[in-house]
Amino acid sequence: MKVRFCFSAEQIKNISMVIDHAAVGLIEQSELASGAAWSLCGIAMRLVGRVAFPLFAFMIAEGAVHTRDRRRYALRLLLLAVISEIPFDLVA
Repeated sequence: MKVRFCFSAEQIKNISMVIDHAAVGLIEQSELASGAAWSLCGIAMRLVGRVAFPLFAFMIAEGAVHTRDRRRYALRLLLLAVISEIPFDLVA
């Protein structure tokens, strides 16, 4: 019996985003970035995290292609952007 374990695009996007945010929050903005090993680890984590944006763009394009009403889809994206801007501004 062969067991296959596959990740969906959503799971890969979320995992890479968490790794990227952990690199920024835990390594680059702390005292850990001073060591060479931690700095290298932070760079590697940021490289893994760079996979998230192309997946975001691809999934938005696929959502626009497969939706029934593009206007409602665009409004939902706009609403999500407005809502997520507030926490982003509070953190930055």
